[in-house]
Amino acid sequence: MAHQFLARFCGEYNKSLTCSPRFLAFLEQYDWPGNVRQLENLMERLVITAQDPILDIPALPLEYTADASAPAELLPGGTLAERMDAYEAQIIRDSYQRCGTTVAVARELGISQATAARKIAKYVTARA
Repeated sequence: MAHQFLARFCGEYNKSLTCSPRFLAFLEQYDWPGNVRQLENLMERLVITAQDPILDIPALPLEYTADASAPAELLPGGTLAERMDAYEAQIIRDSYQRCGTTVAVARELGISQATAARKIAKYVTARA
């Protein structure tokens, strides 16, 4: 169903996107309390907001991954780079949710404010 929704919305919004194996594994494992409509709405949202041509875990809205404390462990497969990216995304989202500012995130994680701002833009605000 996710593939059908993806094809439909890519056509509507004139985009060409695919799903990573990790992303598909996540969709299969997710509980889907909102059933088919929730999946349909998610796929449309991702097509509209996608920054990369391949949908992956970091593209998911925070409410889908907030409970996943270790996404690299929860999602089988994927390269080391994909797993590291997913783990970094979770760290950045968690820190930003706690701290609320790029300066505070930078201080908490021991990185520069510019790096914090760039990573927040990549993992948090670009998905909103």
